[in-house]
Amino acid sequence: MSMRFVSRRQFLRRLGGTFAAGAGIALFPAGFASASPNANLASGPGRTGDGPAYPGDPGFVARTPGELDAAKASWETPEYGYYTGHNPSNPGTAIDSPWQLVAVNASTAYALGYRGQGVALGMMDSGYRPTHEGFQTGLIVPVRAEGFYGTSGFGYRNSATPANPFTAGQRFTVAGDQARTSDYSHGTGMLGVTSGIRDGKEQHGIAFGSTMYVAMTGGSDTQSHGPFHDYVYWRTANKALVDAGARVINSSWGSYVQTLDRSRFDGLVP
Repeated sequence: MSMRFVSRRQFLRRLGGTFAAGAGIALFPAGFASASPNANLASGPGRTGDGPAYPGDPGFVARTPGELDAAKASWETPEYGYYTGHNPSNPGTAIDSPWQLVAVNASTAYALGYRGQGVALGMMDSGYRPTHEGFQTGLIVPVRAEGFYGTSGFGYRNSATPANPFTAGQRFTVAGDQARTSDYSHGTGMLGVTSGIRDGKEQHGIAFGSTMYVAMTGGSDTQSHGPFHDYVYWRTANKALVDAGARVINSSWGSYVQTLDRSRFDGLVP
């Protein structure tokens, strides 16, 4: 079937100036047909080509500028979530639905044929629960590496009494899918936001078509940054992600430390 190609500039102009010409231009294929790197993607609803998605998924890829709005809407199922984080079909005001995909306008990328295919990512977090139904995919891969701690300290610092000690010379194993039961809620949540499968249930990840390699920090959701990490472990875990092929590594930071005397900083900032 012959199709009419449009240039990037023509496509941007037809979008009504939604994107500035030249800004983020790598996101857009040269045309909505075989010249695109996503040429194997099917265009009809329920047919997502090289996937991954689920049978009957209404999401489809726009082939012309005129199809873009409909293509975007086709990905915005209840699994995609709502901007407010509130499912309007449920009573009350509690946040009970994902909002992250809406916040980053992920459906635009999906409508253009991009959902992470062929991209290798890495996550350095508190581990994850491998039995979670949202992670039953070969695209989520835990990494494993071993070494010996270079310092002594505690993995858990955000409490009055530090815990989970480690000792210089002690052997460690990096295992992203073998977190302690009490550790992995943050890592599980973050992995869901980035990589949860799109299967018509609950939430799916932003880049659900990418491969995600997962390492564990060696602490937990209450581990803190700063001088409390063992950097031999930290380097080993991150190197395992790099060696696996990760091109971008995500880590969450920002915890404060309850065992640190923070009063010495009082009054230093106007």
